[in-house]
Amino acid sequence: MSLESNLNDLIKSTNDGEILWNRDLSSNFYYIEKDLKAGNKIKVSVQKLSGRDKIHYYFKILDIEKRQPIVDLENIGPEKDVINQLLVKLYDTVSGENDLVNGIFSEILKNKN
Repeated sequence: MSLESNLNDLIKSTNDGEILWNRDLSSNFYYIEKDLKAGNKIKVSVQKLSGRDKIHYYFKILDIEKRQPIVDLENIGPEKDVINQLLVKLYDTVSGENDLVNGIFSEILKNKN
């Protein structure tokens, strides 16, 4: 499976309620999973950091017991725009930012009528 396919599956599983994410920092979300091959626990996390002129998205999978990264992605260069877009979509899905924005607009429009 490709990285793109795996990220799409993760987004779908999150939308379907199969994965329950936790928040440990204001912009960091994670969940713990057991690695079926190695038997170790892994931590999957997604984070959004705002800089002066750019927003950075990070996606990491960490072997908790070995304290070693399995996957470590930051906004990748423009040649990987699809992956960057998926990192944004994953973060927005996990954080509920799209739901929050849509809810605010719905309330504004409802009160306007």
